[in-house]
Amino acid sequence: MKQSSTINGLYGHNTAHASSAGNAAILELVGGQTVSVMAISASYLIGAGDEVYCTFSGFMLYSTGPSIIIG
Repeated sequence: MKQSSTINGLYGHNTAHASSAGNAAILELVGGQTVSVMAISASYLIGAGDEVYCTFSGFMLYSTGPSIIIG
């Protein structure tokens, strides 16, 4: 999600075994905008609560002005 807009999504249905997937996006952001990962519905996540994993990372490719990184 970028702010409250969906950027990428995926859907998979396989009852035979566990599966995995990945996505990537390049976004133009301005100061104060947020990026997040979310599950639309927990009912689509298969497995025990400690068996559902997600990773998220971000990189600044270039800057067109002053940058402030809060970490």
